Amino acid sequence: MGPLRKIRLVLSVACASLICGQSIAQPLQTKTILDVNGFERPIPAFTVGIPQGWDLTGGVKWRQTTCSSSANQAEWQASANDGSDRQIVFFPVETWYWGSMLDQMPQFANSGGTGCPAARVFDAPSYLQMVITARRPGVRIIGMRPRPDATAQMQQAISSQQLPGGMQVRFEAVEALIAYNMNGKEMRESLMTIVQFMRTPTVDMNGGMGGYIMSATSFGVIGLKAPNGQLDFNLMEQVRRSLQFDPGYERRMAAYYAKVNRSRRAARPSGVSAQAQLNKTYSEISDIQHKGYMDRSAIEDSMQARTTDMILEQQGYVTGYGEVVKLPNAYDRAYELQNGGFVVTDSPSFDPYLDTGVDGTEMQREEY
Repeated sequence: MGPLRKIRLVLSVACASLICGQSIAQPLQTKTILDVNGFERPIPAFTVGIPQGWDLTGGVKWRQTTCSSSANQAEWQASANDGSDRQIVFFPVETWYWGSMLDQMPQFANSGGTGCPAARVFDAPSYLQMVITARRPGVRIIGMRPRPDATAQMQQAISSQQLPGGMQVRFEAVEALIAYNMNGKEMRESLMTIVQFMRTPTVDMNGGMGGYIMSATSFGVIGLKAPNGQLDFNLMEQVRRSLQFDPGYERRMAAYYAKVNRSRRAARPSGVSAQAQLNKTYSEISDIQHKGYMDRSAIEDSMQARTTDMILEQQGYVTGYGEVVKLPNAYDRAYELQNGGFVVTDSPSFDPYLDTGVDGTEMQREEY
C-alpha cells in the first residue's frame, strides 16, 4: 500500500480503532454497547471509541413509557483505571414538546399523542442547564459556549430540503464547563449536547392557523470529567465523533418506530376538538423526528435519513447483495472486498487487489 495514499481499511462501521479523517491525539479502542433486553436476544446497539485501558459500563435499557422515543435509553460510562477519577459519561436521548395551546389549556400538557413530556424549553442552553441541575446538583457552571461546528452540516442538509406543512427545523449545539468537589478533589467537567427543534404551524384557539407545536429531541449528552488541570477537550471530541449506530440495530428500531406510529394513528380519536387536533399534530411530528424511523412520505424519509447520516458523519453504500452499509463520509470512494471487509479512500488510483491483496468492487452511494 503506497505511503502517500490516504486509505483506511474498515472492518466495521466503527472504523476499528480509528476515527476516520480525524487527527487522533491518542489511540482509542472500540467498544460495543449492547441492548440486552429489547429484543429476543442481546444485540449490538452502538460502538464507541474509548481510551486504551479504560473500562466501559452501562448499555441500552428499556422502560415502560408512552413516549416511544424514550423507551430505549442508552446510558454508559467509560472510566480510567489509574485512580485519576477521569471518566466519560453519556446521558440518554430525551424528547419533549410544547405548543401555543398549552398556555391556555395546561390540562393537556402531558396528554398529547406522543406521550412525551411537555416542557417550555426552546433552546439548547436551557436544556443543558436542566440536565446539569438534574444530574449534577449544586455544581458551579463556569460557562457555556455554542458549538456551531457540530451542527453546520446538519443545518445545511435541512436547509436544502422542502419541509412539509410549513415546518421549520433547526439544530443547536452547546457545551458547558462545570466545577465541583468530589471526595476532596477539585473536578472539572465538560458536557455537550445537540438538540433538534421542530416547529409546525397548527390550529389556534380561534380555529385559525396562528398556533404552533414545538417538538424537540436531544441527541444525548456526552461529558468528560477530570481533576482540575487534566481535562482533555480533544479527547471528548474524539469519543463523540466515534459514536456509531450498529446498522442491524438501526433497522430493528426503524421497524419498532414504524409499528408504534401505525398503532398511534389507528387509535387516534375522531372529532374536531382541540385535543384531537393536538393528537393529530403530535402524531405527525413523532413520525418524522427519530432518525428515519417513520413511514409517512418519501420527502420526510429523505430528510431524516440525510440528517442522521450528517449527525453520525457517515454515508450509505450499497453492497453487492443489495444491502446498505454505513461508512465514514470523509472519503470519495468505498469498496467491498471479497473477504467481507470494506475500504474507504479518496485515491482515484486505488486498486483493491494491488493495494490490499484482496479483490474488491467499488460500491455506489445510497440514494436518499
